[in-house]
Amino acid sequence: MENQRKTRMEVLSQADNAYWTYLATLKKVGMMEAYSAMMDTLCQQLQSTVDAQMATDKDLLQVKAKQSKIRYQLQKVRSGVELCRMALCSQIGLSLDTAVFLTDTILNPMAPELGEVSIENRPELALLQKQVEARKQQSKMVLGDMLPTAGLALGYTYIGNIDLNTSVNTGVGTIPVNYEMDFSIPLAMVAVRIPITEWGAGSQKMKKAKLEVRNAELDLAQNERLLTMEARQAALNLREGIC
Repeated sequence: MENQRKTRMEVLSQADNAYWTYLATLKKVGMMEAYSAMMDTLCQQLQSTVDAQMATDKDLLQVKAKQSKIRYQLQKVRSGVELCRMALCSQIGLSLDTAVFLTDTILNPMAPELGEVSIENRPELALLQKQVEARKQQSKMVLGDMLPTAGLALGYTYIGNIDLNTSVNTGVGTIPVNYEMDFSIPLAMVAVRIPITEWGAGSQKMKKAKLEVRNAELDLAQNERLLTMEARQAALNLREGIC
């Protein structure tokens, strides 16, 4: 369950990141196009100034070099837009040739306070917590194998409806004997198992189980700090983007 939730969150995060990267690249194209148009205007004005001998050819060459550089950067950004579009299509399961038009681009986000950042609902944290619980259960099972065990069995046996008819020769004559068997026998059995011969191996298993529990707890604590840092870094990035 937690693995499915983690996978779902990762897919949503990747799609969201691809969307906003595509949007940011589109905005950058618009900015570079405006900058390129400004440089074109400046180059034309400077050409007129050179023709009027109010500026030198060196000044014009410097502006043209800057103009060429901006045009090159604009071409790179346009190529980046195409790559971002294909990445977004791939994330949301569309054909790479699908045209994408972004409409929902207006946001009024509120920057969260750092004290409000919480990682309690992160599936990674839930998985680590379950790992610690699993290690603890394994440790209890190892301890149970080392402890003495006792078993009690109770039974009841009934013997009846048996008639014994015979005779006994006494030397001076024969005496008839008639005996009827009718009785019950209660049974009780106690078995105790003390794993003395396995104590050494069991002790090593117990030490290993305790170390695994400790390692799982340390892993949980370390990743909990990393997840908290990641959440706070995201909050800071959002705050900087808004401000």
